[in-house]
Amino acid sequence: MPLTMHRYQTLQKKGLLHQYEADDEPLRPILDHELASAIESLQRSTSAIDKQCRGLERQRDALMQLKALDKPNLEVEHVRNDRRRKEDQEKARLDVAVSRLPTTWAHVLICVGQPCLYYYRGAAG
Repeated sequence: MPLTMHRYQTLQKKGLLHQYEADDEPLRPILDHELASAIESLQRSTSAIDKQCRGLERQRDALMQLKALDKPNLEVEHVRNDRRRKEDQEKARLDVAVSRLPTTWAHVLICVGQPCLYYYRGAAG
């Protein structure tokens, strides 16, 4: 079990080192080169984590751009819906007008003369 040099020396002076030692692992101070090595290792791993984070951020940005492409443009959808509504209204008006054509033509034929009326009545009845 490693300790800081100061802590190790304090325990040694007080004669308490034996209380902290385990049978399989002797108590010893952490040496300066071990601290330097640990610090360098932490710096390398922190750098690798930072690099990974930047890569993930780029992937997130790319994903958000793809999602934005898939999102409907509300302005375009509004224009399309207006156009569809107007077309449906026009079709309904035309359907009504077409359904009235026989009645309208019957009036026209009545006004033109008897032979047309007879023909129309004969065709209808």
